[in-house]
Amino acid sequence: MRALRVEQSQGKERVVGLLGPGSFVGEGCLGGQPVYLASARASTEATLVRVETDHGVTGIGSGDLMIGFAGHEELFIGQDPLAIERHYRILANINFHYGRCWPLDLALWDLAGKLLGQPCWRLLGGLSNRVRAYASSGTLRKPAQLAEAAEAYLQQGFPALKIRFHRGDWREDIAALAAVRKAVGDKLALMVDCNQGWRMPWDTAQPWSFKDALEVARQLEALDVYWMEEPLHRGDYDGMVALRQAARIRIAGGEMTRELHEFRTLIQRSEAFTYNLLNNLAIRLRTMDQTFVLELDRNAEAAKNKLDKLRLLLEASKIVNSTVEIDKLLGLVLSAASRSIGADRGTLYLIIDPAAIP
Repeated sequence: MRALRVEQSQGKERVVGLLGPGSFVGEGCLGGQPVYLASARASTEATLVRVETDHGVTGIGSGDLMIGFAGHEELFIGQDPLAIERHYRILANINFHYGRCWPLDLALWDLAGKLLGQPCWRLLGGLSNRVRAYASSGTLRKPAQLAEAAEAYLQQGFPALKIRFHRGDWREDIAALAAVRKAVGDKLALMVDCNQGWRMPWDTAQPWSFKDALEVARQLEALDVYWMEEPLHRGDYDGMVALRQAARIRIAGGEMTRELHEFRTLIQRSEAFTYNLLNNLAIRLRTMDQTFVLELDRNAEAAKNKLDKLRLLLEASKIVNSTVEIDKLLGLVLSAASRSIGADRGTLYLIIDPAAIP
């Protein structure tokens, strides 16, 4: 089977309700303005990509304009559509020299799923066909309006809401967040997107410093926020690690991470932090003359019991500053277990042995 044709088409989506420079009220909004002001453009262009095969199956993808793709169609026509890694390398090369043509990557994955009769989430290594949903609002509303919107999301059945900070002064953002927490209590989990990782073309504001991010983290902890997203510039790896160590709240990021080496750096820095925790735990265990073996299998209840034992051990070791930090470590351990055990791939053993420490 070979790819016969790669077709792309552009279309425009009109931004509705423009009231003046930098403001709008979108359909269904309770009033306010978007985090990323719409004054720079009156329409949004998107590309629809179709990849057709000689077996009559078509993959479809959509996204950014395929700038630089014209003239490179022959690199894909006649090729095996399931050679995803090969196609990725070509697209990465085009990305380096021209622009981002990843709508084609989406179309190829859609095509692979159709050809193999499997959903893409499973082809990408997913273990579940369910994911928790949360509401997300990009509109900057006054505190009372934001609280009203949060109550509306709660009534719609959402278990969580992500709120974006970008009012210029983070103290104003905190005031709006506090109004939401007061309105919904603990019935709605709250997350915060700090929007410091990247900027729209017209936005020249500097990202937060580590000092600012830490101060915001303390405020978010007091309001029982589940995570803070992109509190620092996307390339400030040292700052992110330091923030993880200094704050109790979960830190999220990587929204605009595109290159494999960037993902590698994020993983390595995270693994180094986790390794240090486990190493310190092993040293602590040596003084207690103990060895801990964590065996995680596919039995959910058994795995939970083992993780509860590890939690107690971490708390007793006194090397982790808070229960939130313990949650981070257990999450990484469980993530490793999920990748290791799969459907028929045995059991993960995490052995923390003080005798192994020189």
